[in-house]
Formats: sequence, C-alpha cells, structure tokens
Amino acid sequence: MQKKIRVTPKKKKIIPADHKTTSFPIVGIGGSAGALEAFRELLINLSDKSGMAFVLIMHLAPGHKSMLTEVIARLTKMPVSEIRNGMVLEVNHVYIT
Repeated sequence: MQKKIRVTPKKKKIIPADHKTTSFPIVGIGGSAGALEAFRELLINLSDKSGMAFVLIMHLAPGHKSMLTEVIARLTKMPVSEIRNGMVLEVNHVYIT
C-alpha cells in the first residue's frame, strides 16, 4: 500500500515593487465625468507606495482641455503625469489620459 503525501502549495509572499523594478502591476480605471468623486475616494485612501502604477481614463469631449491632471495631483503624494504615447510607466505613479 502506497502512502499518500499531501502537498500544500506555498503561499507567495507579496513584495511591493520598488522604483528600480520593471515588473509591477498597472491598474487601469476608467469612467465618465461623474467618476471624479470615485477617483478622489480611491486616491485619498491609497498608499503612495502601493507597488503599482495607476492609469486613470476619463471620457471627455473631443478637443476639451482637461484639468484632471492638476486636480488629481492635489489628492495624492504619488507623482501625477499626463500619459503620452511611448511613455515608460513607473511604479508608484498616477497617469491621466
């Protein structure tokens, strides 16, 4: 009779990414004009060292000049930038479309 061996998978230790890493989660969050309050609630309750990058996408009228980058920058200690094509994303940053 063979003895059954039970293998328990090891729990992966979650280690926040540091600023030198090139591997970290990128969180995309989208919304329409009413999403500003949800963005605010998220950012004021979020650690500035979460180990993630955040891309906030808000639906705006074409040609509309947005002040979202400036508004969001007042809500978090993370650097906030308007995202550009080809930009390299960094950990613990917020990007606005």
